Amino acid sequence: MRLLHFDALERLVSTDFRGKTIPPYAILSHRWGDSEILLEDITSGAYKDKQEGYRKLQFCAKQAAQDELQYFWIDTCCIDRWNLRERSRAINSMFLWYKNAERCYVFLSDVSTATTTETPQRSDWESSFRASAWFSRGWTLQELIAPVSVEFFSCEGRRIGDKTSLDQLIHEITDIPLAALRNCPLDQFTTLERERWAAYRRTTEEEDMIYCLLGVLGISMPTAYGEGQERTKRVLGDEHPDTLTSMSILALTYREQGRWKEAEELQVQAMQTTKRVLGEEHPHTLTSMSNLGLTYRNQGRWKEAEELQVQAMQTRKRMLGDEHPDTITSMHNLAFTLQSQARYEDALALMERCYRLREQILGKQHSDTQSSLDTLSDWRADCSDESP
Repeated sequence: MRLLHFDALERLVSTDFRGKTIPPYAILSHRWGDSEILLEDITSGAYKDKQEGYRKLQFCAKQAAQDELQYFWIDTCCIDRWNLRERSRAINSMFLWYKNAERCYVFLSDVSTATTTETPQRSDWESSFRASAWFSRGWTLQELIAPVSVEFFSCEGRRIGDKTSLDQLIHEITDIPLAALRNCPLDQFTTLERERWAAYRRTTEEEDMIYCLLGVLGISMPTAYGEGQERTKRVLGDEHPDTLTSMSILALTYREQGRWKEAEELQVQAMQTTKRVLGEEHPHTLTSMSNLGLTYRNQGRWKEAEELQVQAMQTRKRMLGDEHPDTITSMHNLAFTLQSQARYEDALALMERCYRLREQILGKQHSDTQSSLDTLSDWRADCSDESP
């Protein structure tokens, strides 16, 4: 891991700490612009020529110094992007690097607090904060989740707040549970839940939609750009759990983009493989089955969706019990499929049960409980409107 600091003569120094004890450091989270400082710019001493990148670097260094941290890390210039081995190692280490940082500074280039007051008021920045592209990018998910301390700054470098003080607002923007934002261990959330957090996020490269979730899902794999899923299959094998996970992530991305056929092809393959390798009752098999059911539903293939969702729900009831969150999620999905077929009474009854179980197990304020309640309210209103 390379870290940056300014020496006594105000020269920028890059230090490689591989094989050494890593000192406390701050870390920057941002969206790449057109003028970022790269490792070769630091080596050549030309880093000041990149105005946009240098402004962010100065901000990070200044903020770290205020927090009594000598060292800081910025992805654009602390990784040798031309060294494929180093790049792969960095991608697999990224979650841990953010997790181990003393401070994570989120620099929001599209959020302004242009005000004369020392402390920006919420009304000055909330609308642009909600709309910030930072919340829609794949890589920034782990940069939000992994560190204990995450602080948000405007493009002027003014502090807006941190992950703790803004947790409700961030939850509303991202739909990530408050528990996850409050540093609850990730193994308390199912793989499907964690994949869902990235559902509406985007990456420049298709492969990055898989790579940006490695740390969040707790897996590691070789990386290669331009080959994506095929590279993973070739290196790890078709039946390796990480291959199946990468297939699931990519299929989820396709589905959210409306690329139903591509999503379906991957999900059928994943479901058939998990059935063969892990068995029909394994949680991964049931997750694959549920995902495929949702893709069928998105295409209006109600009967095929219902068949898979009923099977997944019944198996989860038998294996996990009626009150397990995965079982309730299966009920929730099936209720929507029934409602789409105009089977309103069946759908309402199932969603009512879903809501009661979530209220009992997760609490009234949990986002899943609120989702079930909102759905119930909408469906009841629709039924009332259609009554004579």
